[in-house]
Order: sequence, then structure tokens, then C-alpha cells
Amino acid sequence: MTAPTFTPATPADVDGLLDLERRCFPQPWGRESIAGELAAEGGASLVLRDPEADDRTLACLFYRFIDLEAHLFRVAVSPELRRRGIGAALVGEFIRQARGRGMHAAVLEVGAANAGALALYRRSGFRPVGTRRGYYNGGREDAVILKLELTESSPGT
Repeated sequence: MTAPTFTPATPADVDGLLDLERRCFPQPWGRESIAGELAAEGGASLVLRDPEADDRTLACLFYRFIDLEAHLFRVAVSPELRRRGIGAALVGEFIRQARGRGMHAAVLEVGAANAGALALYRRSGFRPVGTRRGYYNGGREDAVILKLELTESSPGT
């Protein structure tokens, strides 16, 4: 696969991001959540669009720089494109941008039952540092807190 090209999301992407959310998550973000992330101070995003299909949104990642930490909030890859390296490329670009901005660490939370996402983040160098009990699915699933130290010797892209 050719390396994907990611660009920041814009307000014009909201409908495509809503569609992607619905295809990827049992509890998708709504219009207000997406618009809020696009407008958030310190917020940023990466989007992969399909130029051959009216720029349909294929994948996205939302994050914020808060103090000296990069907080990853959301990663979505269209179900038919999973396991092709797109998620790893998104996370790698997030890490590259965080390092470029001088962030000391990257952090995120992921559902304890989400084995695919946990494996992706661990391959990218993230390590578990804590748990939030009953954080997801109406209190039925724990969140694993993962962290990546962003030093020159740390793993990740």
C-alpha cells in the first residue's frame, strides 16, 4: 500500500466524519462533539480521504496538545480498510507531530476489551500506566490508560 496522506479535518468534513463514526463505533460521536473537537483550543486532527470517491472520509484521528502532553482522543478506520496499516500510520503521524511540538508524552484511553486497538498502541510503543474502572459501555468496561514517553530513544514513529 502506498503511504497514506493525512490532512487536518475542516468543518466541511463533519458529515463525512459522522458517517465514519457510525460505521466504526457502537456509540458514535455526534455532530456537536465533532464540531467541538474541530474548534477546541489545542485541538488537531488527521483525516484520510478517498479522492476517487468524492473525498469520502476513510479514517481519522483527533488529538489535543495540553501542556506538554499529547492526548489522543479518537481513532477511526473504515471497517473495510482495517488491518492495512492505516491505523498504524495515523498513530505514527500523531507521534511525529507530538514530538515536533516538543511534547514530553502521549497519552490515551482505550477499552480493555478492544484487543485490536491495544495491540496497535503497544506496537507503537505505548505502555499501560493505569485503569479507569467502568469507564466505557455504561460502566461495564474498564479503560486502560496508555502512555508513550516522547524522548529520542522511545519507540514509535
